[in-house]
Amino acid sequence: MVLGVVTLLVEEVLWAWLSRMMAALARQPAVKRLEDMIAALPPYGAMLAFLLPVAMILPFKLLAVYLMAKGHVLSGLAVLLAAKITGMALWTRLYLLCRPALISLGWFAWLESTILRWRAWAHDLLEQWDAWRRLREGVRQGVGRLRQWFSLAR
Repeated sequence: MVLGVVTLLVEEVLWAWLSRMMAALARQPAVKRLEDMIAALPPYGAMLAFLLPVAMILPFKLLAVYLMAKGHVLSGLAVLLAAKITGMALWTRLYLLCRPALISLGWFAWLESTILRWRAWAHDLLEQWDAWRRLREGVRQGVGRLRQWFSLAR
């Protein structure tokens, strides 16, 4: 349960940070043109684009497993972490771009609302835990300190 809570917290922090990072990248003209083409896709084309990061990252995840199996655990973990963060960055941006087309598919709308309900339920449950509230506040303070440190370091 603790691992699940920590994973949820890390993914939410990463989601927010990666969304901002990808939005900044999207201001580049070539990326903007590509994003405009993706946003104009029909629903099943959008679904294919939305699932593309999964297919692109799979070979790197397999490489990570291979490295770990050969005894290169730290290298394998580094490849896995890089693949996870890269895939999540692409996925967050593609979700925003493809959602308008995807939501027109009944099954996608149902799946999204179901996942969002489960997520809200999990957050409501977590909010009842004092340890969760302290952990979340500690993360917020740590992020604030990092921001302050980086702004002073410039």
